[in-house]
Amino acid sequence: KDETHRLEVHNLSFAYKKGPDIFHNVSFEAHAGDVIGILGHNGAGKTTCIKLLLGIYKPDKGQILLNHLPMERLSSKRLRKLFSCVFQNYIIYPFSLRDNIAFGSKDESADGTKLKEAAKQSGCCKFLDSFEHGYDTVLSRKFDSDGVELSKGQKQSVVIARALYKNAQVMIFDEPSSALDAENEQELLKVFDNLSPEQFGILISHRLSSTAVSDKIILLDGGFIKESGTHKELMDLNGLYAQMYTKQKEQFEV
Repeated sequence: KDETHRLEVHNLSFAYKKGPDIFHNVSFEAHAGDVIGILGHNGAGKTTCIKLLLGIYKPDKGQILLNHLPMERLSSKRLRKLFSCVFQNYIIYPFSLRDNIAFGSKDESADGTKLKEAAKQSGCCKFLDSFEHGYDTVLSRKFDSDGVELSKGQKQSVVIARALYKNAQVMIFDEPSSALDAENEQELLKVFDNLSPEQFGILISHRLSSTAVSDKIILLDGGFIKESGTHKELMDLNGLYAQMYTKQKEQFEV
């Protein structure tokens, strides 16, 4: 069975063309079953880190290893199969809800059981009942007068369902709850609790409450890993993470 059980990032450095370095000798590793939380202020390089992991960008120095094998030696087909991703910039296609969820998966025939489970976990089921044509409802009125226009939060739920339907070994969510309310965010976080022992979870979020599901937290700051460890370890450290967490907690409690 073709599975990845270890992901390693060694001394990774990267800069955009004619720009300053985004990373300086960043190193970390993850094992199957782990959920890694990647945090940092805007511009810290969180999304760039994900694009390097996916092979969209190539590092200037260092390397990424999957099962001790340099990532560049893996085929693009293998990498596409390995990752399920939710990006901040996503696309909802003017197709049916069914086709939108199954888009990009090996099984694009939209298996009924998988479809319902993805809709349930992502929160799509909460607005699905209002659709006259159910899963066959077109998510645009541009080409179909019976179609629907989704809110930002609903669009995000559809994209999350798409990633869950694919159910790849490495699940990467980049700010997946930015347009979700608190209730739907908590439902979404259960996805990471329910990952199989063979899967990896990588969660990028500005909401530090999301890190409760993370086995390890990596805090990026100024191109370096400023702090890393469990939530408890970083709170005990009483450094930047503890300051950020305490500040956000106070804001939500007001």
